[in-house]
This record gives sequence, structure tokens and C-alpha cells, in this order.
Amino acid sequence: MLSTILHGVDRNSQRTGGDYIGCLRIAMEQGVALPSRAIDASGSLEIRAFLQQWPNVCRDRWWNMGSSEFVIYPLNVGAGQVALSPIPGRSGSYEADLSTILHWGPDLVLTMTTQSELDRMGASGFGHDLAAVGVAWRHLPIVDFGAPDTNFEGAWSEVSTVSADILARGGKILTHCFGGCGRSGMAAFRLMIGVGEAPDAALERLRKTRPCAVETDAQRRWAIRFSA
Repeated sequence: MLSTILHGVDRNSQRTGGDYIGCLRIAMEQGVALPSRAIDASGSLEIRAFLQQWPNVCRDRWWNMGSSEFVIYPLNVGAGQVALSPIPGRSGSYEADLSTILHWGPDLVLTMTTQSELDRMGASGFGHDLAAVGVAWRHLPIVDFGAPDTNFEGAWSEVSTVSADILARGGKILTHCFGGCGRSGMAAFRLMIGVGEAPDAALERLRKTRPCAVETDAQRRWAIRFSA
């Protein structure tokens, strides 16, 4: 499968509309081997850069279920902070992960996972637990590797307004998905653009903190379309 995708890249390098990086990502998420010669063989600089980075991204994103440390990845945005994290419960203890989140002290938490993902991690009551200690919560469900659809826009409009106010007064926002990469990275990226950061510089800065942030072209396009 890997050789087929790379062959398609080399044969159609001038064509638009082919998301070869997305195809490679899906293939390797499914366990396709990545021999070093495959990296050197690609004629595309973009593809080679992606393949060279993949081992680090893979270590960052995927860990043994129930045996991972729960980590929050913060960065300064505007006058405040935005952070990415995996879903609470991913470490194997929802209570411990919730405690870590509360210790960080967010003013707002954005949950980008579906309800079924929350249920699977024992985090069904996450929003209630946050409300009980005065932390605002917004549930913005998107399927894994997905991007917002038109139904998402109304909800995001309200979140954008609330987030801008929190960041302007030096507050903290935590955005999480399942692994703390794609969907949460997309939201963080959009918030960075929202305070006036240039998209390319913002994404580069975000990925210095979380290399796997923003996983698909669709996620990137959704965030930067608001920068025009």
C-alpha cells in the first residue's frame, strides 16, 4: 500500500486535489511499515518531510491504552493561555486526569470528542464535574480525523466570543480530543488566528509545542478560512 501511494505522488506531483499526506497518514495509522528506503525514494520534498517526522508524531500520539501519563500542552495565546490534552481517562484513571486538569486551572474546556468517546473513557460526566467547580464547558463533537460541518458554525460563533474574552483577560482555555492532536489542535490553531496570529507562523509555533497538532488538510482549512 505504501509503495502504491508513493508511486501516485511521483506520477501526479503537479495535480491538485490529491491528499497524499492524508492517505499516508491513514495507511500508517493502520500499521503499514515505514522502511527507511521509502523516505529516501520519494521525489516530493513535502512527502519526505512528513515521512521523516512520522516516527516522532507516532510516539507522541499513540500510547498503550490505560498506561499513559496524562499531559497538558500549554502555549501563550494573546494575553492568556491555550492548552491541548488527550481525553480525560486516557491514562487509565478518569479521576486522576480530571485532577490534573483542575490543577492547571482552565476557565473554559472545549471537548472536541464524540459522546461515545467520552463514555468509553469513563468521562461521561466530565461536563458536570467541571460545572461543579465553576469551570465553563462546551461540547463540540467531531469524529476522529474529522473537521467541522455547517452545523458546527453556530456553536463555534459563541465559543469564539467567549474564548476571546477569556484570553483578553489573561485566562486559560483547554481544548481536548482523544489523543490531544488533530481536533484539539484545530481548535487551538483557530484561537491563535483569532487573536491575530498569522496562520503559517501560528501553526509552526503550535507544532513546536505539540508536533501532531492539526492532522488533516480539512482541519487546517477550517481554521485558516477565518483569517481572510
